[in-house]
Amino acid sequence: MEGKPFVLELNADGTLRTGWTNYEQTMKEGAWSVANGTLVLEMEYTSTITENAEGGLNIVVNYGQMGEKTYTMTADQAKAILN
Repeated sequence: MEGKPFVLELNADGTLRTGWTNYEQTMKEGAWSVANGTLVLEMEYTSTITENAEGGLNIVVNYGQMGEKTYTMTADQAKAILN
């Protein structure tokens, strides 16, 4: 895919921004939180979050007609955000 990438930004204030940066209309705001040690994303797009073999997280976001995109969080990143 040429040009700018899909992004999933988790901000320190509990907000998030995601979408395809080439098309501003796909960029959506949302929120994230941690409940019972699990990352929770609240946004227009659906997502699935699973632990990967390295102890990090795989976050799959379904962007509808634009398809799915997988974001990977390292074990250190996951530990920092979940604890």
